[in-house]
Amino acid sequence: MDWLFAAGAPVISTILMVVGGPAAVQIGYHALCVWAIWKNWNKIQPLLAWTPDSGKWSLGLSLVIVSGMVVFARIWDPRVLRLPMTGTLFPRGYEPRMFAVIAAFTMLIHTPLEELYWRGAAMDAASPRSAVWGSIFFFYWLHAGPLYFLMGTRGLWLALPTAFAGGVWALSTLRTKNIWPALISHWAAEVAILYGVLRYLRP
Repeated sequence: MDWLFAAGAPVISTILMVVGGPAAVQIGYHALCVWAIWKNWNKIQPLLAWTPDSGKWSLGLSLVIVSGMVVFARIWDPRVLRLPMTGTLFPRGYEPRMFAVIAAFTMLIHTPLEELYWRGAAMDAASPRSAVWGSIFFFYWLHAGPLYFLMGTRGLWLALPTAFAGGVWALSTLRTKNIWPALISHWAAEVAILYGVLRYLRP
């Protein structure tokens, strides 16, 4: 595990949340991702090769991740997030065009950059144990830190599924030696989140 990248992302995101708010987090975090990916491109490139296991793992992980999110939503009512999340995503009220922009950014920029950063730049396949536990711990705090300042201790609970996802995506990358199962199931998770925004958070 590249501990500088692993610890740097949550620390930078949390500081930016405090001093600049959600927009600063998005800009700073994704700038860090771009820089780290560029710096580690030779290490990342082999992970982009599709292997015979990629399709099966992508489908299986997508089902596991999305099913886990559905269970979590049943246990913890997402509607309690309506006020803090809509105030962040739609400060002037829900706008379909803004939702489309958020969805496009999430699917085309955020998700690929995040997976290339965490599974490519930050992870070290030579140390699988630290890769998995580091992904669980730091991927959780990447989300929990900013969410805590957005909605208090509720944000720490809301971030718990990201720890599970980080560990699963790390394991899949180590097992298949490519990034596609993590990336495709991450896309599936983001689709579920966007659906949840429309169903539970839209006024």
